Amino acid sequence: MPYWIQATGYIASALVFATFCMTTMVPLRIAAISSNVGFIAYATFGHLYPVLVLHLALLPLNIFRTYRLIALDRKIQQAVREGFSIEWLKPLMKKRSARRGENPVPPGRRGGWSLPVAQWRCASQGDGSQAGRR
Repeated sequence: MPYWIQATGYIASALVFATFCMTTMVPLRIAAISSNVGFIAYATFGHLYPVLVLHLALLPLNIFRTYRLIALDRKIQQAVREGFSIEWLKPLMKKRSARRGENPVPPGRRGGWSLPVAQWRCASQGDGSQAGRR
């Protein structure tokens, strides 16, 4: 195999390694797209068809996910500029009914973002009690 084909493979591999070092999603997806392009070139010139098929399938997926992330980021920036509204978040949410006093986090599950909310009382309880930590 010629040296330049091997070099293409090493560059594509370095781009995959770079994705594991990233901490934010948009740069990670851009590095993944670059990696896909590099591996497509490497697999094409090196006649490595399984690698070619894999990265031809991953490339549109990474492009689509990057587009969605950028669109979501733009919606967030617009919400910050225009005032906060949760209407655009509704398609990403699941509707769930709860009774008063019900714990939103099922027993045995970690709450993630909802845990701090579950640990605070509502300021407008109507019974004159003060809001604060349980």
